[in-house]
Amino acid sequence: MIECSPQKASCLVALFLIIAVYYIFAETNLFTKDLNTFEKDVPKCIPIFDEANRMIAKEINSTKRILKNPEVYSNISAKCEEAIECAESSGSHLKSYYLDGKYNPCMFFAFYHGHFSTCADTLIGKVGDQIPCIETVFHESFNNKTEKCEAYKNSQPCLVRAILNACDVMPEEGKMRKKQTKKDFYADVIYNFVPALCMNY
Repeated sequence: MIECSPQKASCLVALFLIIAVYYIFAETNLFTKDLNTFEKDVPKCIPIFDEANRMIAKEINSTKRILKNPEVYSNISAKCEEAIECAESSGSHLKSYYLDGKYNPCMFFAFYHGHFSTCADTLIGKVGDQIPCIETVFHESFNNKTEKCEAYKNSQPCLVRAILNACDVMPEEGKMRKKQTKKDFYADVIYNFVPALCMNY
């Protein structure tokens, strides 16, 4: 029989509690760094993100539709991938930050034109099938950015369902957070486009 002194038992309990608290914080993203920390960590990358955002804003303002075929955004995607690679090469993984704003659209366009492009083409092919969010995002015309913003935000839950129903595509390895479901992953990806439509930066 192994004997354990009260002091040793207390230390083991304390160690267990520390480990448990760490995992709770990690899984709930409470260790996630904020926007200002990101900008301080990768100052050389910010001008690249800014240039990409100007390209995104120009494209959004020049069309009445919310989204087009992924290939239309090849130049935007290339600039966004350059910005993301700049950050990643500096040791700053974007999923470690809470970037609720002007850096999210680049993550969307790099994904939309890249890994997700086949699924996007499948969704566009369903225009005319009377799926409300598909018509809204890929077919309907809007007079201004404000209308696009509201229409896209209202379409997000439907878009997630459409992706899960129509596309046999898994997120790229390493892109999902711990214990994140496929549904939650695509909800986050779709949300990343919101600031491009709903913010002025």
